[in-house]
Amino acid sequence: MSIYSNAVRRPLTTILIFIALVTMGLYSLTRLSIDLFPEMEFPFLTVFTSYPGASAADIETNVTNTLENSLGTISNLKSINSTSSDNSSIMFLEFEWGTNTDEAANEVRDNLDFIERFLPEDCEDPTLLKFNSSMMPILFYAITAEESYAGLEKILDEKIVNPLNRIEGVGSVGLAGAPGREIYINVDPIKMEAYNLSVEQIGNVLRAENMNMPAGYLEMGSLDYPLRVQGEFASSDRIKEIVVGSFNGNNIYLKDIAEVIDSQRESKADERINGELGVR
Repeated sequence: MSIYSNAVRRPLTTILIFIALVTMGLYSLTRLSIDLFPEMEFPFLTVFTSYPGASAADIETNVTNTLENSLGTISNLKSINSTSSDNSSIMFLEFEWGTNTDEAANEVRDNLDFIERFLPEDCEDPTLLKFNSSMMPILFYAITAEESYAGLEKILDEKIVNPLNRIEGVGSVGLAGAPGREIYINVDPIKMEAYNLSVEQIGNVLRAENMNMPAGYLEMGSLDYPLRVQGEFASSDRIKEIVVGSFNGNNIYLKDIAEVIDSQRESKADERINGELGVR
């Protein structure tokens, strides 16, 4: 006797079964968690390595190939895709679905710690990056400024980024296209040679002056007060007054041999909002 004939001959039982299924379905529906942007872990890891001053061919030979040979033995590794360009190497590691990315990341990190000694001396340590859906931005704001564009990064950092980062549930807040501050020192080679100075001497003096450092303790009774020398440059005008050497018993100031320009850092990409410079 088929299931269909039983369902027809016993309608009450069939109705009760359907009611039970519907009831269980509605109960399960109320217990399901709902998330507008559910967190998903993709089985991908990225290894980024910086080698300043090296060409793409040198990067591939001395960095990328070395890392590929070491990481090729990782468990559950499906494929490795690498890109070698000037100054950097990027490797994308794809694992089988279902792989625990935390365990895979630990295994990759162990291999990187071992292989670092075989990389070129000037090569920076490889950086391991792990991605999931929670790292993807869900909200963008476009901001423009006219008079205060040069200081826009500092204003946004103090007024928007830091307050938003303190809100519970906010993962991170970042800026893109912000104009970074940079101070240029253009040394006059003729004046520098006339005062018998070199670029290395000037750089060493600036490096030593632009530093905050501890200076011991001051004992007063039973209390010890830490002392600290604050030498970090607070403004670009102070840099001009730095003594970089002496000539015939007279001090030579940086402003005597160089021009100090407080400007914006050169950027390779601009953020444009309705044709105007801005920040995203």
